[in-house]
Amino acid sequence: MFTKNYDDVSDMFPEIFVGSHGEYWYRKAWEILEKHGLNAYENREEEFMVYVRAATLGMLYLDFFKKAVEENTEYDNIVSAFQSKIGRDYTVEFFKSLYAKYSEDNEELDLNLEDYADEENEDFITEYDFVENLLLQFTDMERYEIIEYIRQELKDFTNCLALYCTSKDIEEFEINENQNEDEDNEDEDYMDEEERYINSLLSTKDYNSFWESIRKNSDEIRNYLVTGNLSAAYEWWKEGGERIDMYW
Repeated sequence: MFTKNYDDVSDMFPEIFVGSHGEYWYRKAWEILEKHGLNAYENREEEFMVYVRAATLGMLYLDFFKKAVEENTEYDNIVSAFQSKIGRDYTVEFFKSLYAKYSEDNEELDLNLEDYADEENEDFITEYDFVENLLLQFTDMERYEIIEYIRQELKDFTNCLALYCTSKDIEEFEINENQNEDEDNEDEDYMDEEERYINSLLSTKDYNSFWESIRKNSDEIRNYLVTGNLSAAYEWWKEGGERIDMYW
């Protein structure tokens, strides 16, 4: 039995902002998958699916950001990293049989091979568009199960709050914090209270301290976020985290 640890797959986890706390959520999510043995493999098929699960986490992270901030993000670096992981040693028949094995009711993988055929390059399996189409179908198949495992370990709101905080721009937070040092805070409203709490999490530099704070205090501002910034993303997660197209 072999396993993939966090460092083996971390290049498949994109950061929305450089220096954000995105790693904190990815590490926690990967620990949960490890706990349930979803990072283990004995053959090429199972190793391929471990990479699919890592890519699924990256896509869930980006899709949450789309819902929470209403800003489009692309999967490009996830697809590229996945492409480099699987290499060239796979066949179309391998992908089809593996998809049927893991999908419900032996569903058929739709690869639209004619869209990738090229007289000058018959090795279309390595083409980016082919790999992207392939990966999207496999990750769509894995999303629900992965979310259910995460929900066993983290409350929906706790998880969504962590996702929201880890996708914030740390540099922007630090600039705003410096600008507001000398301002009068007597008239702060509920949204300011929410922002203060988010800022306190953003200023947490340690992984364990971040999660301790998330777990301990998330309920205190639950109502502010569920009816505000997080409402759409929170509902999306609870409903199963379906993939969000680039232009939605």
